[in-house]
Amino acid sequence: YKMAPLMQLVYRLLCQSGFDKNNYFYRVRFHLDKVLNILQGDLFGFPDFRLKEMLQEKSFLSTPDTIEPDIRSFEHLYVQHAYKTDLEKIINQVILFKATRMAEMFDNRITFPYMDLDLYQFLQKLPVKYKCKGGNVTDIAKGHATAKYLLKYHYKPMLPEVITSKKKQGGFAPMPLFFKNDLQRSKVADYIMNSSMFDTFLDRNVVEVFIRQYDKEVHEDGNWFWYKQNKAIQYFNLLTLAIWWERFVKGEDNKNVLK
Repeated sequence: YKMAPLMQLVYRLLCQSGFDKNNYFYRVRFHLDKVLNILQGDLFGFPDFRLKEMLQEKSFLSTPDTIEPDIRSFEHLYVQHAYKTDLEKIINQVILFKATRMAEMFDNRITFPYMDLDLYQFLQKLPVKYKCKGGNVTDIAKGHATAKYLLKYHYKPMLPEVITSKKKQGGFAPMPLFFKNDLQRSKVADYIMNSSMFDTFLDRNVVEVFIRQYDKEVHEDGNWFWYKQNKAIQYFNLLTLAIWWERFVKGEDNKNVLK
């Protein structure tokens, strides 16, 4: 619909600290990020404009890969998205690579079962309508479509209707529950703020403001689900970084954070 330039402009205007709060503008930026960066997939962490404030050394900011969308047809773009996000990023970069590297850090070796190459090539050649079945692209964009159509069609006679008619729902970890307890959250905050990563890597004042803001909002009712989810993931990432920093940069054995 030729709206990408306008959407990019609005997105850039909303990528500022003043809009990083639980309000209507946050939701707009959240959804624009999903739409405009569909081929990059989800990056659960701090947005770039927050990282620029948080990092002492700006050269650590990564430059995202520029992927040219294949817009010959909806089918071509769908297949490209599935390959770039599901296979390249989620499977290879996140699950396989990161899990393997983390295991190696603790002198463990892990292996993964791999899909048969013939089966993979067969699935890649399947028409998109067997994967996502809808009347047209507009209907699919509105959510009026059946995802994993071939799988559901095959298993429909074998499973109860309550399962086969259920709308597709992605899994997620209820991260805010981890930070609900005030005492536990206080211990986590103390561990983060006492980390040596503030010597050369992160700006202590910026992280302190984030933690104070989280403490202020954690028990508020009515905050949007994805706002609470993203903020909790960011908090957990700070804890993970602090633990990793002490263990692998400073070279000290980690103490029990919640002790």
